[in-house]
Amino acid sequence: MIAFLGGSLQPDVLSSVEEHIETCSACADLVTWAAADHSSTIRLPGAERPPPLGALTPGAHVGRYQILGPLGRGGMGEVYAAYHPDLDRRIALKAVHGPHGGSGERHVRLLREARAIARLSHPNVITVHDAGTFGDRVFIAMELVDGLTIDKWLLAAPRTWRQILDVFIAAGRGLAAAHAAGVIHRDFKPQNVMIPKSGAVRVMDFGLARLADSDGPEAADAGAEAEAPVRTFTSVTMTGAIIGTPAYMSPEQARREPADQRSDQFSFCVALYEALYGTRPHAPAPATGDAASSEPKHAVPGGVPSWLRGVLLRGASLERAQRCRSMDELIAALDRGRTRLRRRVSVAAVALATMALAAGAWRLGQRNGDRIVCAVPAARVARAWVPGATGDPRRQAIHRAFAASGRPTAETGWERVANVLDDYMRGWSAMYVQTCEATHVHGEQSAEVLDLRMACLGDGLDQVRALTDALMTADAGFVSQAVTAAQDLTPVKRCANVTLLRSAVPLPKEERTLHEVEALRSSLRDLQVLREIGDRRRVLDGALALRARVEATGYKPLLAELTELIGYVRMDVDTDPAQAEVMFREAIVIADACRDDITAAKAALSLSFLLSYRLGKQEEAVFILHLADAFLERNGPGNERFRAWAVAGEATIRYRRGEFQKARELTEASVALREKTVGPQHPDVAVGLTMLAVMWMACDRPDAALKAATRAIDIFRQHGDPEGFQIAVTLSDQGDALNALGRYADAERAYQESLRIFRAQLNPEHPESAYPLHGLGDVRIAE
Repeated sequence: MIAFLGGSLQPDVLSSVEEHIETCSACADLVTWAAADHSSTIRLPGAERPPPLGALTPGAHVGRYQILGPLGRGGMGEVYAAYHPDLDRRIALKAVHGPHGGSGERHVRLLREARAIARLSHPNVITVHDAGTFGDRVFIAMELVDGLTIDKWLLAAPRTWRQILDVFIAAGRGLAAAHAAGVIHRDFKPQNVMIPKSGAVRVMDFGLARLADSDGPEAADAGAEAEAPVRTFTSVTMTGAIIGTPAYMSPEQARREPADQRSDQFSFCVALYEALYGTRPHAPAPATGDAASSEPKHAVPGGVPSWLRGVLLRGASLERAQRCRSMDELIAALDRGRTRLRRRVSVAAVALATMALAAGAWRLGQRNGDRIVCAVPAARVARAWVPGATGDPRRQAIHRAFAASGRPTAETGWERVANVLDDYMRGWSAMYVQTCEATHVHGEQSAEVLDLRMACLGDGLDQVRALTDALMTADAGFVSQAVTAAQDLTPVKRCANVTLLRSAVPLPKEERTLHEVEALRSSLRDLQVLREIGDRRRVLDGALALRARVEATGYKPLLAELTELIGYVRMDVDTDPAQAEVMFREAIVIADACRDDITAAKAALSLSFLLSYRLGKQEEAVFILHLADAFLERNGPGNERFRAWAVAGEATIRYRRGEFQKARELTEASVALREKTVGPQHPDVAVGLTMLAVMWMACDRPDAALKAATRAIDIFRQHGDPEGFQIAVTLSDQGDALNALGRYADAERAYQESLRIFRAQLNPEHPESAYPLHGLGDVRIAE
């Protein structure tokens, strides 16, 4: 190998070696790595290549990144798993080595190239977060993808030609996106394309090989003549140092000519041809008796159509001018061929979802040597709610806010809120540790699932933070809704439903946009809490102020959530319900476009209510309810509470149509779904029971209505807010049932209690107070 790399082999021996390299990928790879190491001609004392970075141990820091452990080594350097403190997730960190590692000019060029790649945003391109220097080396911080490279994927299981073509087309789209941004790969090969366990095909190592292995400024692109031209495009010699992997390298790169988009196209077509046929298009026939070298490394699929071979031979033409003009043109030709055969398999079947690692939110606990200890992140928890910490300043501030409300049940309300939050955070903490240990201790959970679950837990913690932030300065109106708001936090157990988590829309890949989206999402969580417990006019003003910034991110799920919120508060504070209707319809369209089924369903449920109650459009309200059902069905299991609300919405519409028996049956089904989802003592069950009492009264069954209303009141008093708006509504319904049963004194007490709470919660002229007043009038007449 030394003689081959040094260019000292005799011509006949050299030809034999080159022919073998053409047909043996293992040897081709070995020669490539050896060439990368051997290409530095400087061997004088003090000028040797620095030692490899493989000695980096877990816990070491490269810039702001903490090393977790080694992942692999290649011709460019070592790759480590590392922790990104700002994004709060794991990444891959490549420590690049090469000749003249301390060259300032080389560093500038490598950093410039890496940062150009970081500006790319495409589902088939690896995300580069950052690039910087470490000692006399450069590091690249990039997305960590858990999966197989194409060459290993081909060996893992038999693949059809259609499956192989789909994977390569996805990779080709990534190349085309890079070309559009002015980035040439220069070393496309199966080992530089990753197929995640769940996610889109990713092309890696854009443009970096050229910079990692070249000495002179832009030498590989300057068109400079080699000191001794190489014999064939797969040769690697000291005198004609080449950038790239010989087996897939374009002829012009071997001749040290500038590489362009068509150079990547050549490499792409050679790699795809090899994957389909088990050999490369220009590889010489193996020598007699060397049958082993001709054996393909994977099972070659049969039935590859002739049109596909023609397209690939054009793309792999030795003459650059004979290839397709661009990767886009090549991909279009591949797509047209599949369409003509009517055997097209969507690339979406391979690219199931964008890698959720971009949304990862795991955090390291303390370290014990090299072992990761999964501990609850105390600092993050302290910013939200520390369970059982009676001396915590946040807890004490909220307790003071309750006491200052002047409500007769303020202390009871405070104790219930504190208990609910304590239970929630204890469950959250247990889930956090279990999620971390499932990957790092027991090895029973993939890194991708770890990040999905940690992202869910991070969102739940932010909901707690938003709620407690609001409660620290809460007035009496806030306090009255606090228990319900605490009980409506997204259940922790949802973070164990991996199927549901995988359906979530992935966050942006570009780091700056990701930071902006996370900040805006936190602001949105604050407004969503205020929607439940605060001044809705203030919520509307805040939401409208956020809209321009949210639109600027281009992140549709966040825009859909914000638009749904605007519609919801406008339904309450605007006199013209048409404005809310417009917002709900817009939210449905935006959410549906980005497959955010939960937000689409929420907007549809609210729109159905608006159409039925405020606008009298019953038929359209039913259609929108069915649309909400469709969104929930597409999202899959785990949304029973939303389904309960949808069933309740249909029951209301049936009631308004006079279909009382059907309305009562639907309401009972809604209550049963709520009990299954949140438990029989949750205030949301009491809300359903209040509605059921109304349905029983419509069916002329005051005895059943009284039973439902009484149970609802007991739940509100024991587990909800005993002085809240909802219990006042239910007391009025209880009075109606008692009145119908002739229990006039009991009915009057229920109406008076309802009226007292309404007047304490709302202004005396609020329309809701009309209901107990009307009931009192009926009692007086009956008496």
